[in-house]
Amino acid sequence: MDKHELLVAILYTKLKGRALSRFEAIKITSFEQFIKEIENNYMLRYELSQLQIEFNQLRQRAGESAQAFGDRADILATDLYEALSEDPSYTIGQKRGIWDSIQKQVLYIYQNGLHSHLQTIVRSRNYSTLSEAIAEATTEETVWKYTKREKSYSPFNRRASINCQKCGKIGHTRRNCKNSRSANRFSLP
Repeated sequence: MDKHELLVAILYTKLKGRALSRFEAIKITSFEQFIKEIENNYMLRYELSQLQIEFNQLRQRAGESAQAFGDRADILATDLYEALSEDPSYTIGQKRGIWDSIQKQVLYIYQNGLHSHLQTIVRSRNYSTLSEAIAEATTEETVWKYTKREKSYSPFNRRASINCQKCGKIGHTRRNCKNSRSANRFSLP
């Protein structure tokens, strides 16, 4: 089967509805033109819609740092801007408007996608740029990790790892052993 026969087969057996009428209106004459029209009209829209869905569902992953999440959000926002502003008919002002809109969206999505222990703090500070929010989230994450580590080294937890050499129980030393005190107070014959 040559390219022309394949083109006719695709146009009249696989395309239906609006897609068929659109390609009939264009008057496709070659297979290369057909491929180019498919790419121009459908691939970009699919890619753009996928980017928008991924962008709107962006959340910090388990074990991912606030900085790494911010970098991922920034890259996705840039990809979305490039996909949205590809149209050569857009003016510089229109492209700037698209950029500003995406920057507001990525800040909102970043703040709401953070882990819960960071989300409330960062959102309450009303940052105007993504980089400010990332810097604050990274700082708060460091403080949170330090505080969490300090709690795990609290005196209560350290006490739990001490064994008494007199009675063998956990949580006290030989000097503070209640068994030895009670044995000294009430000595049996």
